[in-house]
Amino acid sequence: MKKLAIAVVGIVLLVIGVTPWVFGQLTAQRFNADLERANEQGQGAVEVVDYARGYRTSSATIEVNMPPERIEQVEIPENLPIDADAARALLGEPVRFVIDMTHGPIVDGGIGLMTTTVQLDPETPGYQDLLTELDIPFLFEMRTVTGFGGGTDFVTEMPPISLMRDDLLVEFSGLDAAGSYDLIARRFDVDGGIDSLHVDSPTAGLVLEGLAFDSDSTQYNDVLRLGTVGASLERLSVVGAGEGPAEGLEMDALEVRFDIDLDEASERAILTSIYRAATISDGADFNLTGFDVAANANEIDLEAFSTYYAATQANSVQTDSVAPISLDVEDALYNLLAAGPTIEIGPVSFSWNDEPFMATLRVLVDTAALPERDSFTLLTLMFGGAVAIELSLELSEPLANVLATRGVAFQVRRSAAEQGMEMTDEDVEAIAASRAAVALAGLVSQGMLNTTDVGYASEARFSSGTLTVNGNIVPLGIP
Repeated sequence: MKKLAIAVVGIVLLVIGVTPWVFGQLTAQRFNADLERANEQGQGAVEVVDYARGYRTSSATIEVNMPPERIEQVEIPENLPIDADAARALLGEPVRFVIDMTHGPIVDGGIGLMTTTVQLDPETPGYQDLLTELDIPFLFEMRTVTGFGGGTDFVTEMPPISLMRDDLLVEFSGLDAAGSYDLIARRFDVDGGIDSLHVDSPTAGLVLEGLAFDSDSTQYNDVLRLGTVGASLERLSVVGAGEGPAEGLEMDALEVRFDIDLDEASERAILTSIYRAATISDGADFNLTGFDVAANANEIDLEAFSTYYAATQANSVQTDSVAPISLDVEDALYNLLAAGPTIEIGPVSFSWNDEPFMATLRVLVDTAALPERDSFTLLTLMFGGAVAIELSLELSEPLANVLATRGVAFQVRRSAAEQGMEMTDEDVEAIAASRAAVALAGLVSQGMLNTTDVGYASEARFSSGTLTVNGNIVPLGIP
């Protein structure tokens, strides 16, 4: 019996001693498998620079690169302090991260494969100086717990930052996000937010408050994810350094949300999105309230949509000022239309200085009128009757007067420029104000606008190369 007890104890000790080594091996295998899947599914390239496996812990250094084709597709704002080429070169620089891993089976107070802590590589040039200046322990940290089934829970944190350098002031509340992902199931969900970000300088100011974001999605293919993603913002204020009173932007109670649902039986998708804001103002004469836009698309062939999107993105990097439409784009567009989608943007509703506006845009596809692929071109699409575009709008009379005045002012300025005449803003505005009512009356007499109890309304339709407005055919001058 004593020998048996000794043998059992020996086996237990052996198992205890071997277990960390086994889990170290499993951790390495899972690490490499996840990186391989991340490279297959992601928009960047991840490379292992170093991997050191220990008895209870392991560590790795990885390098993340953005592919050149992705860099070319990034739109660089013109107002950056560096030119587009320098900005793209900066995006092309690799970023290194250090990953510290603790092997299972006991992880984070439970049972699992491993835990990890991910931070920016401390050897990154200038990184330690930045941490010292900001008096923070790290700039970014992600902590994960990986189970045996393939899923990983994570928490991401950026600490609060307070920076005063020369005339620049930055106050950042920090970022917190938590969620989970499963690279095998291609699933990702996250909830997070930023309480506040304040930036002040002699040239501009920014206030961002109450940012929240969330996502619950599954990757469908290399282009699309099924599920929902959204963000909301309590307040956004941007102030420029211009001399005019309208050099700024104020937005309150913003919300954006996208959702893609798939009907597995038909392999067709429903795409919905919303854009909302309680107020949008420039601090001068531009004041929108109750801004609300809904967009819906039904019967979407996701494979065709993905191909069309990828093809248009590939064409967008061409340097020609007017690049020809490629056959890939035409093929994908044809397949997308062959599914018979319907698209509706609206109602688009808001009040401009308390004056209401509402509009709806619809795109309808008649698959019976769609020509054979060999005969399909953009011209046959516009004039063949397969696609119809409908627009309806309603607006108040004061708002119509404002828009008419601005439209006339634009024409007056253009006419003066063509004739080499110089006109003051006061003269242009006076002429525009005197002609706006006449312009609106002309549109009503031509049938372009109908009068209503609150102002004006109009309905337009374009199909088979013919434009009608309120039932009246509008000559387009197309032979």
